[in-house]
Amino acid sequence: MALSVHISSKVWKLQGLTPTQKFVFISLADQANDEGVCWPAIRSVSKRTGFSDRAIRGAIKFLEKENYLRVDKVPGRASNYVLTPARDAEPCNMNGAAGNADLAVRRAAAPARDAGQLETSFNRQRNKKYKKEIWESAERLLAFFNDTCNKHFRGQNSTEKIAKVLEQGFTEQECRSVIVRRWRAWKDDETMKGYLRIGTVFAPTKFADYIGEIPKEVTK
Repeated sequence: MALSVHISSKVWKLQGLTPTQKFVFISLADQANDEGVCWPAIRSVSKRTGFSDRAIRGAIKFLEKENYLRVDKVPGRASNYVLTPARDAEPCNMNGAAGNADLAVRRAAAPARDAGQLETSFNRQRNKKYKKEIWESAERLLAFFNDTCNKHFRGQNSTEKIAKVLEQGFTEQECRSVIVRRWRAWKDDETMKGYLRIGTVFAPTKFADYIGEIPKEVTK
């Protein structure tokens, strides 16, 4: 992938971002092509920036909300990011400045939007394959959970809960690490061992926290 100095230079000039948000944005820009498209894994960005996975996801969520980028999620793979730093273009000092600046933003963002549409179209063709891979991974994790925790969860409902976590970009190895750590932490606690359930361990609102507790070398 050809890296874009053009995109990176725009990101460096942005104002109003926190250090974490800007550093994450710079890391993405350094890996983007001339259309502003890149697809690094969260763990890859973590290695480049030194930030936690949770901090990186928070920064990306903010950048997406503020229209600095768009996230095209690909089940079972790292998301595609379409960067549009021009949304923060400097106002022009000529007459009609507001209109000219708005037009400049739209024109600058157009190539990235077009590239994103092509990426999305391609992704749709791949989704069927990746959904199957995610489902198979979820089934393996369900079996691993039952073996590790001496449980007997089964059925589509349990598999779907695990699949939803995988669709967020977490890897099968990360999920295995969470299962083992939850089992070790709760198995001897009369109260907590009752929470060794698929719905609790793979709760979407808690799973990122469980991942954050794991040392980096364990999830590699």
